[in-house]
Amino acid sequence: MQEFESRTPDTDAAVPPLKESLGFAINVAGRYMKRMLDQRLNKYGLTSMQYVTLWSLWECNADIPLTQLSKRLCIDNPTMSGIVDRMVRDGFLERVQDTSDRRVTHVRLTQKSLELRDAIGGIGAEIDEETSRIIDRSLYTQVMDFLRRITRNEHEDK
Repeated sequence: MQEFESRTPDTDAAVPPLKESLGFAINVAGRYMKRMLDQRLNKYGLTSMQYVTLWSLWECNADIPLTQLSKRLCIDNPTMSGIVDRMVRDGFLERVQDTSDRRVTHVRLTQKSLELRDAIGGIGAEIDEETSRIIDRSLYTQVMDFLRRITRNEHEDK
C-alpha cells in the first residue's frame, strides 16, 4: 500500500497520518478484540454486547433496572433496550416490572444464562490475557490506567 502525505484543503500544512491518531488506534484495537470475542461466543448464540450485558448482570447478582444497566455499560437506553429485547427473545433474560413503580423495568437473568456462566464467564479474561501477552505487566497496567482516565467522565455517575 502506498503512503500519501495528506494535506488540508485550505493550507499546505501536512496532516498527520491516520495511523498516528490515538482514537483510530484505540478503535481498531477494540474492533479486533470484539471480533475475537464474537468468534468465541458464536457457538453460544451470543454477541459481544450480549456477553458484556450478561457479565454485568452476573456481577450484580440481582435484578437491576434497565436504565441502571445502560449506565453500567455506557450504552444509551434505546440501544440497551434492543439488546435486552433480543436476549429476552432468545431466553437469556427476563423483563420484570417494578412492583412500586410501573414505569421501571428490571432485567433478570434466566436459568439459561446462569447455566452459561461456567461455560463462557471467563472468555473475556482469556482474550485480555492473550492480548496482554504482547506487552509486559507494567505497561498493561499503565494502558488500563490511561484508558480509565480517558473514560472517567463517561463513567462518573454510573
